[in-house]
Amino acid sequence: MEIAMIYIIVNLLIGTSLLVAVGLLIAASAAHKKGKKIAKKRLNICAAIALIFGSGLFLWRVSHHSFPMINDWQFIGRNIYDIEEKYDGLHLYVSDSGSGKATLSTEKITGYMSVPSEFDAYYMYFDENGTIYKTQCGIPVGG
Repeated sequence: MEIAMIYIIVNLLIGTSLLVAVGLLIAASAAHKKGKKIAKKRLNICAAIALIFGSGLFLWRVSHHSFPMINDWQFIGRNIYDIEEKYDGLHLYVSDSGSGKATLSTEKITGYMSVPSEFDAYYMYFDENGTIYKTQCGIPVGG
């Protein structure tokens, strides 16, 4: 549940920062019409800061869609056998075509022991070339 709350809060912050930026831009437009150049500049700077903050949160949200502490972009597009060399305890499930999935404990990736939850296993799906194309967290096999 706490993981869902992290994503809810981040989504709310993204939306809030975008609304604040739009509001500041509208206020800057009104200040421009009244001839208040200094106020317009300050409002534009604040709007830019709000947009940068919201963009940063958005990038974090997109890159950490599986688990808040794991950047999925560090795995997607990489070769599964390179990941196997880096992380001890990777379980590979390869089909006859060469594609398959690999399972790794989220604890092995993050280095933190977590309370047992439905996000204890990190799944990486790879194609016949071994390139990871999808990641997700879930319940460990047999758990």
